[in-house]
This record gives sequence, structure tokens and C-alpha cells, in this order.
Amino acid sequence: VNDYPDLKDLFFKEKNYTLDDRNKIYEIQLDIIKRILLEYKNYQDEGRIEVSTSPYYHPIMPLLIDFKGKEIKDFENLPENFSNNTDAKMQIDMALEKYQEVFDKKPKGMWLSEQCICPKTAELLSKEGFIWTVVDEGILSKSIKKEFMRDFEGNLENPYTLMTNYKTKNKHSINLIFADSFFANLLNFGYGNYDSKIAANDLYDKIKIIQCFF
Repeated sequence: VNDYPDLKDLFFKEKNYTLDDRNKIYEIQLDIIKRILLEYKNYQDEGRIEVSTSPYYHPIMPLLIDFKGKEIKDFENLPENFSNNTDAKMQIDMALEKYQEVFDKKPKGMWLSEQCICPKTAELLSKEGFIWTVVDEGILSKSIKKEFMRDFEGNLENPYTLMTNYKTKNKHSINLIFADSFFANLLNFGYGNYDSKIAANDLYDKIKIIQCFF
């Protein structure tokens, strides 16, 4: 807020916002986003983080690639056969172009929209030069027919299976990282209600517990 004194004034105004007020808020939001991206780039260049990207307009890739191949019980008001591999590739190419424009390098990983994947999606990512992608733990659980048990604090009782690196078994292989959904839900929905220091310490403790297994 100290960097944007106008924003503080607008916050306390509370009502009767003019079009100029809204435009000012919008410009401040854009500036904050630009500063965040710059910080990400700086951390990446220092080797402190790795930044991934997503399909450009956030489509569900398996539905673009092979709609008919999905297990849909009722096709009412839905196309019975739809496939647009060209659009799927375009979504990836546009994401790559934007990433390189912002970060001056090519990403190694892609975080698929809603972590939805199918064999054809994985193959397309590999062909486009990606080394890894992130998939939800539920997909692994159903694939190997194993439920991941947790203690009362949400820690995995046996993290080995989930924390293992997997690879697809085809010509164009790609690494599959299965995300711990408990962590994801904490970061996306839970920690926002915590004091920031408590949230950071809790996350750190949970990561250290997992490290003890390896």
C-alpha cells in the first residue's frame, strides 16, 4: 500500500467510486502483476525457483485432443465426436511464446489446466520439449489402486509412492510429478486464513516431515 498512496485513499473511500477511480485501480493491479513477474524472473535467474507455465487460455487439454475418448455417460447437448489437436498445440505454443517473452528462456515444465491429463496430452507435451508435468494424486491413486492414508495433521503415513518420480512408457516420455492434494488445498484455500508466520512454519514443518522419509 505504501507504494500506491492512491490505493489507500480509494480503500477508505468505500463507496461512490467513479470510472476514473476504477481505471486507477485497474492500472495499479496491472503494475503489481508486472512487478510480481519481474520478481519471479529474478528468482529464476538466481536459480532459487523454477517457473512453469500452463496452456495459454487454460483449456482442458484431454477434451481438446480427444473428446470422444472420455468416459461421458450422457452426450445430450454435447458433440459426439470432437478432436482439435491443432488448437491443443496452439495453446502450448502460445504459452511457450509468452513465457519466453517474459522470462527469456524456455520452461522445462507445464502445469496442465486442472491437472487434467491423458496419454495423448503427455505425448504432445513431450514432443514440445517439456521435461515434466504435474498431475493430481487422485489419478495416481486410481491408476495403482491404492489409497493414500494421512494422520490427523494431514501428513502421509507412507509418502514413498506419491513422492516417487514417474515416467510415461512411450517413445516420447515425460516425467510425471504427482501433487500432494492436501498441500495444494492448504496453499490455495487453507493458509489464507492463517497468520502468515504460522502458515509458513506449518508448511516448513510438513516438508521436513516428508524429508525424514528419504
